[in-house]
This record gives sequence, structure tokens and C-alpha cells, in this order.
Amino acid sequence: MSANRLAGESLRFLAVSIVGLVVDLSTALALSLLGLNLFLAATIGFCLAVFVNFHLHGRWTFGDAVERSPRRLMQFFLTSVVTLAVRLLTLEALIAANLPTLFYRNAELLVLATGVSLMVNFCLSKFLVFRVR
Repeated sequence: MSANRLAGESLRFLAVSIVGLVVDLSTALALSLLGLNLFLAATIGFCLAVFVNFHLHGRWTFGDAVERSPRRLMQFFLTSVVTLAVRLLTLEALIAANLPTLFYRNAELLVLATGVSLMVNFCLSKFLVFRVR
């Protein structure tokens, strides 16, 4: 793989991740502001972002180099479940740590937990789901 191609994929992955993150967090925060449990709101936001990210990664980020198959869809789903588990476990740990917050506690905790889960998601997506075989 050329350095230019890798750089392009990395930038596209980042752009898609930002779109997914906006969908994810805005959905979760809106639902939590409406009174939904934070864990359920985070799960719904995450699931909506999974659909958006799979479509965009499959079409734009890795589209030309990656075959589309039911197997890849299942891999993406499974890595998303792992990513969600990482996020929720991180969220639980942050809540238990009772860290001081500056603005809106739920938003700050979600952003921190999301940062951890995004790192996991990138590694699983790049090296497992969307790798060229």
C-alpha cells in the first residue's frame, strides 16, 4: 500500500468518524436531555452511528479496495459491539470515579468514553474489517 493511499484512507476514516461521532453524541445527548437513561441514550446514539459509519466507510473510505460481503458486514457489526462494550465499560468506570466536571457531566463523560472507544474502533476497522485481502 502506498503512503498516499494510506494517508487518504486515514483522512477519510477521520472524516467519517467525525460524522459518526456527531450523529452518536448529538443523539445520545438529546435523548438524555429528554430524560432517557444515559446508558440507553448512549447505546441508541452509538447504534445509529454504526449504520452511518458502515455505509460511509464501505462507500467512501475503503470503497474501491474492499469487497462488500455479508461476512464483512458481520465483522463490522461484531467490532461495533466490542466498541460499544468498551464505551459502556469506560463510561461506568468514569461514573464510579466521580470525577469533577466543568460543564455538563453527561457530555463530558460521554466524550471521554467515546475517545477510548474510537481508538478501539479504528484499530478493529483498519486491521480487521476493512483490510484488503
